[in-house]
Amino acid sequence: MELTGLTKALGPLFIERRQKLPDQRLYRKEAKEREHKIADTMLEWIRHEEGLARLRNLETFVATLAAEAEEPLTPDLRENLRELAEQCAALLDKAIATTGVYVRALGDLDHASGQLLKMVTGYDDYLAERLLWVRSVPPIGPATWEVLPTAIAWFFSPTNWLQVLQVLVHAAAGSPLV
Repeated sequence: MELTGLTKALGPLFIERRQKLPDQRLYRKEAKEREHKIADTMLEWIRHEEGLARLRNLETFVATLAAEAEEPLTPDLRENLRELAEQCAALLDKAIATTGVYVRALGDLDHASGQLLKMVTGYDDYLAERLLWVRSVPPIGPATWEVLPTAIAWFFSPTNWLQVLQVLVHAAAGSPLV
């Protein structure tokens, strides 16, 4: 610690700050979820655009509906269909505009989250490099010799080694290299 020019008081502070850093896995998971949300929203936007394209020429739209009808449409019914199509087009315009704003907001959030993750990762790396030289346990003394038999028994415990094996198998199963 003296090699890096830090006092002994800063070591515990660095350890505490590193422990308080946000979980980077959570940010990465949220980024993946946001990526899917952006893709789903873009698909919704495309569907709205397609629906609006069908309504651009209201006369053609109403004529198509009239041709698909089992019975001839009355002039009043045709006019009602035309009004409903106009309202639908107006709503689709609003939905397209709102979806665009939402996608931009998600993109901005994704960018800001990425910047935050980059900063957290950088700070974590910085602290990890400096903490390598910070004492994390008290110096060896009489208390160390008192707990040594318990520590040795824990180290050689078959239960603990079984847990290690379970963790390794679980990690290997989730690894893309296996």
